[in-house]
Amino acid sequence: MVRTYQDRDKNTLDIWSQIAFQTKVSNNDIDLIYVFEEEEIKGFISFRILYERAELNYLYVDLKYRNQNIASTLLDTMYTVLKDKNVKTVTLEVSVQNPCAIHVYEKMGFKQIGQRKNYYNGVDALLMIKEVS
Repeated sequence: MVRTYQDRDKNTLDIWSQIAFQTKVSNNDIDLIYVFEEEEIKGFISFRILYERAELNYLYVDLKYRNQNIASTLLDTMYTVLKDKNVKTVTLEVSVQNPCAIHVYEKMGFKQIGQRKNYYNGVDALLMIKEVS
């Protein structure tokens, strides 16, 4: 099942809050979508809308659920939300040392438009963009 974050999910998401989004979700400045089965979260995506652009902050799928199209499902769900809010583009930064993530983003239509030197504690990041259509 895929759904957006709701206040009643706070207890379920406690384990995940250490990974990415505790402060941001509590401040209501990001959107969060996650895939779960019963009470087990398989993965999540978080993003922030800035006018006609969105920033993808985190895309995470638990190791035991990878290669099951969960990342694609999360991205497709995000695109639907963004279209409804008239967002034109999505940007993200990804470590050059994360080829699996780069592959997923390229497979989903993101294009590299730049590189940020030393973005992740001395490791460069690729800046990528995708138009939402």
